[in-house]
Amino acid sequence: MKTATASVTVPPLNAYEEILQDGLNGYDGTGDVFLDAWSPDTNYAGSKWMIIRQPNTRSVLVRFNLAHISPYALVGQAQIGYYVTYAAGNPVTVDAYQVYRPWVSHKATWNRVNRDDLWQTPGANGVDDRAQTATDSVTSSSAGHWIWFNVTDLAQGWVASPEANNGVLLKGVGTANAELIVAGSKSLNPTFRPQIRLIYQAP
Repeated sequence: MKTATASVTVPPLNAYEEILQDGLNGYDGTGDVFLDAWSPDTNYAGSKWMIIRQPNTRSVLVRFNLAHISPYALVGQAQIGYYVTYAAGNPVTVDAYQVYRPWVSHKATWNRVNRDDLWQTPGANGVDDRAQTATDSVTSSSAGHWIWFNVTDLAQGWVASPEANNGVLLKGVGTANAELIVAGSKSLNPTFRPQIRLIYQAP
């Protein structure tokens, strides 16, 4: 009896390390907006600053376009960073959640994904809107520094299936009455615009 054999050529993987930030090396793939329970129908995508207020009265949606990365990439590390420009009151704990629903930054509000579609629950808090378990959590009480969220597992899914990349929701949790103001993608100082840092291997 003969046994069939086949050979498969696997291309070598190269190591890459990237920082994606609007205005850096021609990148302009960031979408972000803050959602405000106190102004539920107002869109804040054009704001130079994003506000995260605890407990869950103001939160941030952010998405980085990773379409240029090979779908065969193996992501070793991915972190999303926001620069804190102002902190008020008690320390703010911020949880990062994977977002399930496609949204448009210049249309999204507390009540709506876009002009034609509602969130299941205002603030993107429904089980169809976002994951119910946070992918990472950070506590901050001062200004003048970066806060970083580990999204390695999410980024692996985003490069393999770009259509699943709806970014993350950054939500202030707990009962303290305090907020952080962070520099948005429209910040006049490009140094402080949000970043995603990636370490990966790809053909």
